[in-house]
Amino acid sequence: YHYPRWDHLGKTYIRGARAELGVDATDDISTTEILVDYLRRLNPSLQVHTITREEFEANETNGIFLCVDRPYDTQWAMNQICRQKECPFIAVETAGIHGRIFSDFGPTFIVHDADGETPAVVPLDRVEVVNHKEDSLLLVRAVEGERHDVSSGDEIRFLLSNGEKMDISCIVKQVQTPEKILVQVKASEIDLPSFVNDVNSAAASFSREKPLIPVTFINLEDATKNFYQDASLFTPCDFDKAFDETRKNAIFDAFQSLNDYVKKFNKLPMDENGVGEFVQQMDKNGIAHRELFATMCAAKFVPMQAIFGALAAQECLKAASGLYNPIHQFLLYDCDEVLDLEKTGKVGPSENIHSGLAYIMGEDTIEALRNRKLFVVGAGAIGCELLKNLAAMEAGTGKKGHIVLTDMDTIEKSNLSRQFLFRDGDISKFKSKAAEEAVARLNPLVKIESFTNRVGDTENGPFDSTFWSKKVHIVLNALDNVDARLYMDAQCVANKKALVDAGTLGSKGNVQVVVPNLSESYASSADPPDPAIPVCTLKNFPYS
Repeated sequence: YHYPRWDHLGKTYIRGARAELGVDATDDISTTEILVDYLRRLNPSLQVHTITREEFEANETNGIFLCVDRPYDTQWAMNQICRQKECPFIAVETAGIHGRIFSDFGPTFIVHDADGETPAVVPLDRVEVVNHKEDSLLLVRAVEGERHDVSSGDEIRFLLSNGEKMDISCIVKQVQTPEKILVQVKASEIDLPSFVNDVNSAAASFSREKPLIPVTFINLEDATKNFYQDASLFTPCDFDKAFDETRKNAIFDAFQSLNDYVKKFNKLPMDENGVGEFVQQMDKNGIAHRELFATMCAAKFVPMQAIFGALAAQECLKAASGLYNPIHQFLLYDCDEVLDLEKTGKVGPSENIHSGLAYIMGEDTIEALRNRKLFVVGAGAIGCELLKNLAAMEAGTGKKGHIVLTDMDTIEKSNLSRQFLFRDGDISKFKSKAAEEAVARLNPLVKIESFTNRVGDTENGPFDSTFWSKKVHIVLNALDNVDARLYMDAQCVANKKALVDAGTLGSKGNVQVVVPNLSESYASSADPPDPAIPVCTLKNFPYS
């Protein structure tokens, strides 16, 4: 079910672990032992143990079970065991450009905080009775210029000037404007005029309540049977594709059929005959999607592995904490738009293909990536993730290619929890220098040069006009401030360089791809001002 030769990310991690631990390829030590030691170095406070399936079945557990790239039969068997143990179960798998996640947190799971956001405290103007006799409806007005964050069905509570909550809450029945909402008092017997008078005289604001949300999961077997009829079992993530029923069903079928094909032939479909045999065992509806899945599924695609690894890890956090809405229960995603269908999956017999990336993208595309000159700005959390993926994708390994990295910050103890290329021994080193050493361990063929200069230091630094004209094709921003982003954007516009900008804030993230002469630049649009900043501040200090 897994072809290691075409799993570049897996090989990169193992290569990096061996180099970091000083283990030679000829040493008599298993990959499992190497990865266990590597994980312990990644987080010294983490307890890592290996366990057999028999031991897992026999022992009591209150943990979370994560099933990675296993056939459906294995997923089904482990899900049954987890159900008996009342243990949350998550299965994640990628097949070429396709990925799937399944979550089962048990029949009675409680979400404590659905979005992780701190509810806005909205200054209150006044409350008015709209319908006294029938529905006990009230019109709640925020102070002019203030915006609420509530939606229909939310529960709100009025707050006194000292921050204390009033006893009686209300349910939002209708959002009329960003400043006005229609609510119903959540009490069967109440003197409405008296309540309104109390609110208008004592309340200073209102805020959204965060209720506990019960979520019911069914097991993998039942969820698979009901997938086609029960839309609630499918979590859409790509709105351009998610509601194409033919596509969704075809890809879901293909994942199921992959289990049957491997069980029958003891291999993945890796050539024309294999693809033909795979497609023959499936329904013909959505045949193009099924054929594409069959053509690509034997190889691993590094970006998909990175995305689905992160999603599965976040599902584990949800199961452990009750924070954020979990996937309910299947999530499917594919990125077929990256393909040139004339060049991919048709490169000859599998024994002649040494690169899974070349099998998916085509040898010409991967060779172009190897020879691109990339400029990575920032070696923090996003920068570490970028560098790991670039190393696994063989970027900068060609004769003309290289990666230039710069970051003027040094490593602090607090960085280690999210910047996984660094270790305790790297504390106080420059991030760029430590990251260069880490990339060399992951893939020694990558040509990488690191600097500790500010990108705006053009007079004395290395990033002069010659650098921009001859030493960079694509810029990848991993910055943590707007000013630096605007500077990099201006340089890319002036020098007609492609830019990929990324940023995160808690569980939220953003990526913008800027292609010269085809898309708007980073500076062409701006987010609305933070409501926490007073309008007078914005007017008096426009330069900040």
